[in-house]
Amino acid sequence: SDNDGIPDHRDQFPQDPNASADNDGDGIPDSQDTDKNNDGFPDDQIIVSSALTPNQPGVEATWKVINIEDYPFTSVRVYAPDGSTVFQSDNYQNEWRGTNIRTGSALPTGPYYYRIELGGTSNETLDGWLYIFN
Repeated sequence: SDNDGIPDHRDQFPQDPNASADNDGDGIPDSQDTDKNNDGFPDDQIIVSSALTPNQPGVEATWKVINIEDYPFTSVRVYAPDGSTVFQSDNYQNEWRGTNIRTGSALPTGPYYYRIELGGTSNETLDGWLYIFN
């Protein structure tokens, strides 16, 4: 028994007194919580938004790469349909609003290809499409 107040036959972690701690207050014990920061996304994976609406208020006003802060020195590149680089960052902070890196002007509505090379302890590369609605 870990003396946490949960009977051992119901306790998934009967030897761990901290198993029932709930540091983020969401009602899920930390030992079972996959979203410890309560952002609505699992903490153990990168989730790349497929839409950017820079002229609209809301969560897609900047391009979101969820949990990228766990991978320092991550390389992010976004390419126009013609293959030209329209955005690049080596420490992305979810701040890009769909502007061209060379001119600073808003990119036209349409599809853009991205490549994310995760830094830190990962060597994973994520590729996909992002659609900008301007």
